[in-house]
Amino acid sequence: MRRASAAARSRIGEQLAAAARADGPITKTFMNWALGQVLPQDASVVSEYWARPELPGCDGPLSFFGTPPAGGLGWGLPAAMGLKLARPERAVIAAVGDGAYMFANPVLSGERCTRSRPSTGRPS
Repeated sequence: MRRASAAARSRIGEQLAAAARADGPITKTFMNWALGQVLPQDASVVSEYWARPELPGCDGPLSFFGTPPAGGLGWGLPAAMGLKLARPERAVIAAVGDGAYMFANPVLSGERCTRSRPSTGRPS
């Protein structure tokens, strides 16, 4: 099983490297390659869209969360926010599309982000 997994990772790694050299539009494969280039070792990726579990560094505990088998459009952003609250020391990357963002009730997401910023001294 480990050999098959290693072979699959190697194949995907080759695809990602090829995407980095390709000219033309930005593809999902290229986005995975680019994310893999900057992803910290202790990061968690919550993917509701294009990020793949074969990304370099996404093989440990809490490193990758993909779409649940039952589906659930809009779960990614709240899941990423909950993960960051639970593990504030980890870098958390949410890979979501615009539809998933809208299904996630972005008003609450914006409220949480607003409240986490340092105070400006102005009343809310």
